[in-house]
Amino acid sequence: MNAAWRERRFTDLAACFDEQVVMRGPGLVELARGRDALVKSYADFMTRSDITEYVESRHAVDRRGDTAVARFDWSMVWIQNGKSDRASGQDLYVFQQRDPVGRSRAGHALLRAG
Repeated sequence: MNAAWRERRFTDLAACFDEQVVMRGPGLVELARGRDALVKSYADFMTRSDITEYVESRHAVDRRGDTAVARFDWSMVWIQNGKSDRASGQDLYVFQQRDPVGRSRAGHALLRAG
């Protein structure tokens, strides 16, 4: 998923999410509701930005039945309008396996803290 948005492959990114996905940010504030809005938020950011550094660490996955929770830390540097900016935080994805071939989609929530 993260490679898809950084490489501007937004159709591939959309395939990772359920139509009713919710993205929440710091303080659990809702940032986007629905797959189209979530993908648009990534596309809008990447239209204005050039990523110069992106690092993920401390990956962890917990699974129970058909549901998995994945989390990791991230840090990123980007340039927008000639100005460099930096952020770091944690992402948490909740996945549910929904089809017989074993594909999973992030459908319940994407929590972004940072």
